[in-house]
Amino acid sequence: MKKKDIGFWETLKREILKTTLIGKKMFSATKETTILKDLHEVLGYTLVKKIREKNIQLDDPESNEIIKRIDAHEESLDALEQDVNEIKAS
Repeated sequence: MKKKDIGFWETLKREILKTTLIGKKMFSATKETTILKDLHEVLGYTLVKKIREKNIQLDDPESNEIIKRIDAHEESLDALEQDVNEIKAS
Protein backbone atom coordinates (compact mmCIF):
# COMPACT_ATOMS: atom_id res chain seq x y z
CA MET A 1 0.00 0.00 0.00
CA LYS A 2 1.05 3.54 -0.58
CA LYS A 3 1.77 5.90 2.28
CA LYS A 4 -1.17 8.01 1.17
CA ASP A 5 -3.53 5.01 1.38
CA ILE A 6 -2.26 4.04 4.83
CA GLY A 7 -2.86 7.59 6.07
CA PHE A 8 -6.39 7.52 4.65
CA TRP A 9 -7.23 4.24 6.40
CA GLU A 10 -5.75 5.43 9.70
CA THR A 11 -7.77 8.63 9.52
CA LEU A 12 -10.91 6.68 8.65
CA LYS A 13 -10.30 4.30 11.56
CA ARG A 14 -9.84 7.23 13.99
CA GLU A 15 -13.00 8.95 12.76
CA ILE A 16 -15.07 5.77 13.05
CA LEU A 17 -13.77 5.24 16.59
CA LYS A 18 -14.60 8.83 17.55
CA THR A 19 -18.07 8.53 16.02
CA THR A 20 -18.68 5.29 17.92
CA LEU A 21 -17.56 6.86 21.21
CA ILE A 22 -19.76 9.91 20.61
CA GLY A 23 -22.71 7.61 19.84
CA LYS A 24 -22.17 5.70 23.09
CA LYS A 25 -22.03 8.96 25.06
CA MET A 26 -25.20 10.21 23.38
CA PHE A 27 -26.98 6.95 24.19
CA SER A 28 -25.90 7.27 27.85
CA ALA A 29 -27.04 10.91 27.90
CA THR A 30 -30.45 9.86 26.56
CA LYS A 31 -30.76 7.26 29.32
CA GLU A 32 -29.78 9.81 31.98
CA THR A 33 -32.25 12.35 30.58
CA THR A 34 -35.05 9.78 30.70
CA ILE A 35 -34.24 8.88 34.30
CA LEU A 36 -34.08 12.56 35.25
CA LYS A 37 -37.45 13.25 33.58
CA ASP A 38 -39.00 10.29 35.42
CA LEU A 39 -37.61 11.51 38.75
CA HIS A 40 -38.95 15.01 38.15
CA GLU A 41 -42.34 13.49 37.35
CA VAL A 42 -42.37 11.40 40.54
CA LEU A 43 -41.35 14.45 42.55
CA GLY A 44 -44.15 16.46 40.97
CA TYR A 45 -46.77 13.81 41.73
CA THR A 46 -45.49 13.52 45.30
CA LEU A 47 -45.62 17.27 45.87
CA VAL A 48 -49.11 17.64 44.38
CA LYS A 49 -50.35 14.82 46.61
CA LYS A 50 -48.83 16.39 49.72
CA ILE A 51 -50.25 19.82 48.82
CA ARG A 52 -53.72 18.34 48.34
CA GLU A 53 -53.42 16.55 51.69
CA LYS A 54 -52.40 19.89 53.26
CA ASN A 55 -49.04 18.44 54.34
CA ILE A 56 -47.23 21.18 52.43
CA GLN A 57 -48.26 24.81 52.07
CA LEU A 58 -47.30 26.72 48.95
CA ASP A 59 -47.31 30.48 48.86
CA ASP A 60 -46.25 30.48 45.24
CA PRO A 61 -49.07 31.67 42.97
CA GLU A 62 -47.55 30.09 39.87
CA SER A 63 -47.39 26.65 41.51
CA ASN A 64 -50.93 27.01 42.83
CA GLU A 65 -52.14 27.90 39.33
CA ILE A 66 -50.42 24.81 37.90
CA ILE A 67 -52.13 22.65 40.52
CA LYS A 68 -55.51 24.16 39.60
CA ARG A 69 -54.82 23.32 35.96
CA ILE A 70 -53.84 19.76 36.92
CA ASP A 71 -57.10 19.41 38.87
CA ALA A 72 -59.13 20.68 35.90
CA HIS A 73 -57.48 18.25 33.49
CA GLU A 74 -57.96 15.35 35.89
CA GLU A 75 -61.65 16.22 36.14
CA SER A 76 -61.85 16.29 32.33
CA LEU A 77 -60.23 12.87 32.16
CA ASP A 78 -62.66 11.51 34.75
CA ALA A 79 -65.59 12.86 32.73
CA LEU A 80 -64.22 11.29 29.54
CA GLU A 81 -63.78 7.96 31.30
CA GLN A 82 -67.34 8.13 32.57
CA ASP A 83 -68.60 8.91 29.05
CA VAL A 84 -66.68 5.93 27.66
CA ASN A 85 -68.11 3.64 30.33
CA GLU A 86 -71.64 4.86 29.55
CA ILE A 87 -71.11 4.22 25.86
CA LYS A 88 -69.80 0.71 26.60
CA ALA A 89 -72.81 0.00 28.82
CA SER A 90 -75.38 1.08 26.22
